[in-house]
Amino acid sequence: MEITDNNLANLLKKYVIADPARILCITGDEETKAKTVWDSSCRFSSALKEIGIQRGSRIILVLPNSVEYIIAYYAILAAGAVVVPANVMLKARELHYLMDDCEARAIISGIEKIEDVLSASESLTTLRHQIIQGDKVPHNVLHFERLIEEHQPDEMVADVSSNDTAVILYTAGTTGRPKGAELTHSALLGNAQMCINLFQARPDDRILGILPFFHAFGQTAVMNTGIGAGASLVLLPEFEPEDALTAIKKHQVTIFMGNPSMFSMMLTYPNSDQYDFSSVRYCVSGGSALKPDLMKSFEEKFNTEILESYGLCETTALATFNHMHRDRHAGSVGMPVDGVEVRVVDDSGEDVRCGEVGELIIRSDYLMKGYLNRPEATREVVKDGWFHSGDMGFADDDGYLHIIDRKTDMIVKSGFNVYPAEIEELLRAHPSIKEAAIIGIPDYVQGEEIKACIVINEGETLSAEDLASYCKERLAKYKCPRYIQFYQQLPESPSGKILKNKLKNSS
Repeated sequence: MEITDNNLANLLKKYVIADPARILCITGDEETKAKTVWDSSCRFSSALKEIGIQRGSRIILVLPNSVEYIIAYYAILAAGAVVVPANVMLKARELHYLMDDCEARAIISGIEKIEDVLSASESLTTLRHQIIQGDKVPHNVLHFERLIEEHQPDEMVADVSSNDTAVILYTAGTTGRPKGAELTHSALLGNAQMCINLFQARPDDRILGILPFFHAFGQTAVMNTGIGAGASLVLLPEFEPEDALTAIKKHQVTIFMGNPSMFSMMLTYPNSDQYDFSSVRYCVSGGSALKPDLMKSFEEKFNTEILESYGLCETTALATFNHMHRDRHAGSVGMPVDGVEVRVVDDSGEDVRCGEVGELIIRSDYLMKGYLNRPEATREVVKDGWFHSGDMGFADDDGYLHIIDRKTDMIVKSGFNVYPAEIEELLRAHPSIKEAAIIGIPDYVQGEEIKACIVINEGETLSAEDLASYCKERLAKYKCPRYIQFYQQLPESPSGKILKNKLKNSS
C-alpha cells in the first residue's frame, strides 16, 4: 500500500502495515486488532463516498471514546472530508448551532443521542444524513454498523493538501457563540509526531484513553499520538475513578494522561492505594492548572511522575511541556515544545522581563488556519503570526512558564472550557429573568464550579430548582450552574458593566 504523508488518516494505515495483528483497542474485556479497525474504517469510508460525502464535506462526530469513534474519525479523513468532533453531552440546541455553523453534511452519533440529533437536524438545509451507531436504530436514519457490513473496503486514502482542513474543533468565545478552529492535516500530523518524541511513546505502550477524543488534548496527545506510535489504547467512554484505577491495573497501562480533576478524584477515591499503579511509566496533566500540592500527593501515593502541559484548541493541543529527565518547577507548565515559540508580552505587545506577568502569545507550526468563516475573529487573536492566548502568566529565570490568570472570564471546569456569555445569553432568554451573570468559583475537585447570579423581573417568581431544570434541558451537563443565587441588583460600573470581581469576592 502506497502512503503519502499529507492525510492524517495515514497514521492508522501505517499502523496496520507495521503490525496488522497488534491490539489497537482494548475496551473492557474486548481486544480489537489493528487490521479489524482498518478494515471497518475502509468500509465506512466507502459508504460515506457512496452517500455523497466529498472532499471538504464536514461531518459532526458525536461519539464517546470507543472503537467506533476511531473507525469513523479516520474513515472521514480517508474520504477527504472534515471531522467536526462534538461533546457527547451537548443538547439539541447546542448541536443545531454547530451543524448550522459548519454547514454539516452528516452527523454521526450513538443511539442514546438520537432524539437530540433528530431535533437538532430540523430546518437545516445542508444536512443530508443522520448516521446512528448502536442497536434498534429506526429506519428513517442510516445505521452505522449496517453501512460497514454492506460495503466493501476502500483502502484509497484521499490525496489532500497538507494545508487542507482535517478537523474543526469548536471553542466558545466571549460573545457566547462557539467558533470553529480549523486544524490542518499538517498541524495534526506534526503535533502527533512531536508528542510521540516528547512522550517517548513506543509500540509496547498501553495508553489510557480516558480524555475525551472530542477535546484537543485527547484527540492529539492520546488518540493520534498512540496510533502514530503503534501503541495500544485502553478505552473508557467516561471517567470514573474506580474504572480508571481498575483499567490501569488490569491492562497494565504504561501512560496515563488526565486532567487535574481526574488526578484529584483518583487520589481521594476510597482504598485507591490498593490498586497496582506500578506499570505506569509516567502521567501527563493538561486541560487546566495542576495545583502543586495535588501533584505532590498523587506522586507520593502512586509512586509515579506527573508531567504538566499547556495548550489550546487553536494550537492543536500541546504548546508547552515539562520535559522528561529535566528539572521541574512547581506550578509550571514547562517550556515550549519543538516547533513552538512562546513570548510573554504587555498590552502594547512588548516582551516583559522574567517574573513579570503578561499575556502568553504563541507562534507555532501547529497553529490553526483560523476560525471557520470568521476572518475578523481570527485577526483579533492572530497578529503577525502570533496567537494571543488570553492567558496571563510569567516566565521564571530558567525559562519555565507559569499560568496565573486569564484575560477573559472563561471558567475551566474538569478540563472543559466554559464561557459565561453563552450561559448568560440562555438565562436572559428566560421570561422571568431581568439580568444574569455567570462566575467561576474555586473547587478543589473540579478546579472551578459555575455560579449563576440572577435578578428576577419585578412581580415574577422563580425557584432555583426550576432554573436548574431550565438549564439542564438546554445545556450540556458540565455547563449547568451548580450554584444559583438571587439578587435584588447586580453590582455595576458607571458604564453599566457588571462587576464580576465583586460577585466573586462575595461568594
